[in-house]
Amino acid sequence: MENPVYYERNLPHYQPPDASYLVNIRLAGSLPAQALEQIRYDYEFFKRSLAGKFLTKGRMVEYRERQFQYILDVDRILDTSGKQGEYWLQRTEVAEIIAEALHHRDGKTYDLLSYCIMPNHVHIVFNLGAIAGSGGRADLGDPSGESPFPVTRLMASLKKYTARRANEVLGRKGIFWQHESFDHVIRDSVELERILWYVINNPVAAGLAKSWTDWKWTYCKPGLLFDE
Repeated sequence: MENPVYYERNLPHYQPPDASYLVNIRLAGSLPAQALEQIRYDYEFFKRSLAGKFLTKGRMVEYRERQFQYILDVDRILDTSGKQGEYWLQRTEVAEIIAEALHHRDGKTYDLLSYCIMPNHVHIVFNLGAIAGSGGRADLGDPSGESPFPVTRLMASLKKYTARRANEVLGRKGIFWQHESFDHVIRDSVELERILWYVINNPVAAGLAKSWTDWKWTYCKPGLLFDE
């Protein structure tokens, strides 16, 4: 049986095995429930407006733009939510755990293109097809095979490991990451460039840095946006 590529929980997840992705993960309790519910409502209202309509190229572009707007809406709240939730990722020893884990999987699980570790969330851009197409099979880090969806499986492994390590450093127990992550398939090189700039400039947009190079926890693969 062919592996499925789409499912919905609270969020839609379209996960072909050979694509590039933007994935956002956030700390548990980092979004006010009421604000998140409003964003979800608006997104669902938009999806219902397309129900029964033939998905022309124009409507598909509109759908993808609205999906990306969902990311921006959530980001805006994460960056301006005041004292909502914890800011564990602003601690150097915790951010180092996340960065090390992301780089450790580079070349094994995915081709790591970019990331930005913010105080309460992380943006990650990676390509799965580059690993699968190199003659090997991407090691998605979950031998139990609990999920047939590659990004969900990958994020479950990454979040489990980093949560355990971070909790050890923080001297705490309990849920560290929000269970569900947001994943977005990047359709072409134009959208990839747009998303890479969005990721590395996230600290600037949040007022935490004057330039993306001022933020210690930002990475972009050499040669993608700049000649290096």
